[in-house]
Amino acid sequence: MKERSVDFAAFKKIQEEIIAANEQAWERYYSKQRSCSHLVRDYKPEEIDKIIASGDVDAQRTLSRAFFECKSLYRRIIFYYGTLLTY
Repeated sequence: MKERSVDFAAFKKIQEEIIAANEQAWERYYSKQRSCSHLVRDYKPEEIDKIIASGDVDAQRTLSRAFFECKSLYRRIIFYYGTLLTY
């Protein structure tokens, strides 16, 4: 078996080069999704029923986009049906 020598100085230099340069890089992707309440207003169940029953396409689109941004289950369902209808 071949023995390898480790150059810790080179490793330290490479490590410093690949470390994130800004604070946003340290944020986890999923933490943004969990805290999306500041991006999208909360809908009450009565409001959701009213929007769906009204037939207002713009309001339904806004509601759908809000749920798409915040709810991972809804996002997966949309991707699933989009893929299903594509093929």
